[in-house]
Amino acid sequence: MLYKLTFKKAFGLRTIQEKYDIWLLELGNTECNFLIHKKEITVKRGEFGKSSDEKSVIGLFYHSDERDTRFINEVITLDISLNVDIKIPEAIQERVRNENIDSLVTPFIKDAFNAANRFVDAARTTKYRIKRGSDDWRKGNLILIPELTEAEFKTYLFYELQNSKETYVGCFSEGRMSVSNMGDNLLIAKKMQEIVQNEIPFNGKLIVKAWEYMFQDDYRNCVIYAAMALELTIIESLRKYFISKSIASDSRIDRFLDDVSKRFLCTVVLGMIGIGNKTLRDKIAKVFDIRNGLVHGKKKKIKKAEAETALNDSEQLLEILDNLG
Repeated sequence: MLYKLTFKKAFGLRTIQEKYDIWLLELGNTECNFLIHKKEITVKRGEFGKSSDEKSVIGLFYHSDERDTRFINEVITLDISLNVDIKIPEAIQERVRNENIDSLVTPFIKDAFNAANRFVDAARTTKYRIKRGSDDWRKGNLILIPELTEAEFKTYLFYELQNSKETYVGCFSEGRMSVSNMGDNLLIAKKMQEIVQNEIPFNGKLIVKAWEYMFQDDYRNCVIYAAMALELTIIESLRKYFISKSIASDSRIDRFLDDVSKRFLCTVVLGMIGIGNKTLRDKIAKVFDIRNGLVHGKKKKIKKAEAETALNDSEQLLEILDNLG
């Protein structure tokens, strides 16, 4: 049977970050229609929480004593709609947060995510093309909606499945939950007192940034920042080594390090002076290959496992180089 399936992506329930709030406000009545994998998609701003059933679904995210639907407000959403042909068993009676309906809807989340990303990319590019060169752009007063990660999309993802006879509502929230362990405070305070005495090296900041991108499921930038940390550390380590051996003048050393590919600095030069083993050096060379592919457009996407491996391999070499002093 044919149904209209609308995924309603909320960016918060009681509160919403300013960047999303302003963007959703800017959308107004904007409605875009396009194809994703030959499926007709409509994306626009919407709401969730008008009916008592919808309020009940929102209430699932609240504490048990806060679920009185009279006090649950509507939330603004990004609506992604498509027509789906599915068969709902006659035995299913419950129309609010039904696991059987969830399982029928789940296969369409990927198309909805791709559609939402297409829409967000269009919004970002449109603002760039229209506002680039304006006073607001030069002053940095404009807000660009951040690119969506899959984990972000699946957090507070409501849905409405309906035809002329019936309506089902439910939600997904598979995103990562941030946690804070107060028991770590004493250890953190002691370590911070030690670290704060000196300026944090830039390569150290970059590797933390790489992990931040990993936590945000931005695997592309995760690898790019890991490779930047590697590049800086390898060059600095080799520069110190060459100067200590009086191999050439400082300027010639710098020119050599700039001209030789970072892949060869890793596999050949580090190998010549015995830093790391061949297996690790080859892994690091692969990190640079992935980075180059991402930067130059030869590689469009990267999977989580690939990014995590690249980041862990990078840390192994960085630790070896840091211990050399």
